[in-house]
Amino acid sequence: MHRGQIEFDAGNFQAAAQHFEIALKQNRDSTIPYVYLAKVYVRMQEDSKAIEILTAGLKAEGDLDEVYLNLAYRYRACGKYRLAKEALVNALRITPDYSEAKAALRDINSVLQMVNKAK
Repeated sequence: MHRGQIEFDAGNFQAAAQHFEIALKQNRDSTIPYVYLAKVYVRMQEDSKAIEILTAGLKAEGDLDEVYLNLAYRYRACGKYRLAKEALVNALRITPDYSEAKAALRDINSVLQMVNKAK
């Protein structure tokens, strides 16, 4: 994980992805490598791959609220606002006081209202 973070911080996203993939293979039960690997794919502008990784991370143990939050951000970036809302609601079921998820949910609800008005 540490080597992946060093490569990520240096902007070497391909190398970071390789190190996070190794970390993921070594510890599939933890949410941490899923979140870090997804962030690399986001930086490489591969949102669909990031979504795939985060969705797989929902089967792991750990900070699932963080996985849901990151998944919501990816759905939002792809214009999938209803899926983003669903992910945020799930994050808040796990951690009701998650302020970042609350703020993101308010934003998504505003976007959904605008989308519905435009129809």
